[in-house]
Amino acid sequence: MTAYQNQSRRATPDLIDVFIIILLAGAIDIFIFTIATQFVARNTFQQLPSFLTDAYKAVWASVVSGTAGVGLVIVKSLRSTRIRRPNYLLWVLATAGTSVVAIVLVAILAQILNPRPALTVPPGVALISSGMSAPSTFEFKPLPGAPGAEFDLVGTFAVSSNEVTGELKSGSFTIPNGLKYAPQKISEAAFRVCYLHSVYGADQMDLFPPIAKSENAIPLNIAPEMGKAYTIPPGKFKFQLPSDINPQRAWLCSALNTDFGYIPMQ
Repeated sequence: MTAYQNQSRRATPDLIDVFIIILLAGAIDIFIFTIATQFVARNTFQQLPSFLTDAYKAVWASVVSGTAGVGLVIVKSLRSTRIRRPNYLLWVLATAGTSVVAIVLVAILAQILNPRPALTVPPGVALISSGMSAPSTFEFKPLPGAPGAEFDLVGTFAVSSNEVTGELKSGSFTIPNGLKYAPQKISEAAFRVCYLHSVYGADQMDLFPPIAKSENAIPLNIAPEMGKAYTIPPGKFKFQLPSDINPQRAWLCSALNTDFGYIPMQ
């Protein structure tokens, strides 16, 4: 057998080769899934476990320096004058592809064995569908025994050409004594639509519009005292509905926007 034939034959990967292949294949898999989750608006691979990121940082830093530890072993292996070497490109691509398939199968199996429960519309809410044929009334009050602010909002709304228009007739709220994380400031009462929709086979609740604007909010600018009742002045509001909404699974809702978030009202 000639020397050329010896060099053309590929060796079976040894322990160092396996480590190099797994290292490169793992990096490729992480890159693929990170890019893929960006297209589906998920952040699953945006925050990786610290043990994984720390391990990769240590290995890559060691490889770049090539002076100690695992990096020195890898550099020496790659610089060695072995006659027979494994086909790194083939092994890395095969390992990365197998890992991707395995991860996808595990994700599918998890969905089958542990499906997410279907969400339902809360009872007593003002469905968007009720305001499509004629103006409808709404009244927002907290559920009995529910923690949080006490409120009472009454008004009307109508839906036309994918736009909700409404008017708050009267409104009031009270921050009860002893409420944990009581707001220091309430800037406005914003109106929006709460709706359920399917995202990759699982029900999810969303709000729209996500940010309060002058056309769908009533300004307040109140620094509330606990136990004191405040009046929300009457006012009109309007906003567009999202395109993928199902009127039977959507309802009018509101929120008191505060310095730390918002207090939902529906």
